[in-house]
Amino acid sequence: MTITDRLRFDVQMPEELADQLDSISDSTGLTHAEIFRRAVALYKEAKNIEKNNGKVLFKNAQGEMYHVVGL
Repeated sequence: MTITDRLRFDVQMPEELADQLDSISDSTGLTHAEIFRRAVALYKEAKNIEKNNGKVLFKNAQGEMYHVVGL
């Protein structure tokens, strides 16, 4: 597959998840496709970190750290 080739696929999801996707799109101005691309890139990076015995952490506005498990 070259850079100009595109793979198109349909995704079935519960209505609640579709609503969340719409909400993200509305608030960010990103297309559904771009949200999926970024989500896949983030998931891939998280799996690589875990594969190398690292931890995926989120930090909230108060500075509290949360370990993300179950990816």
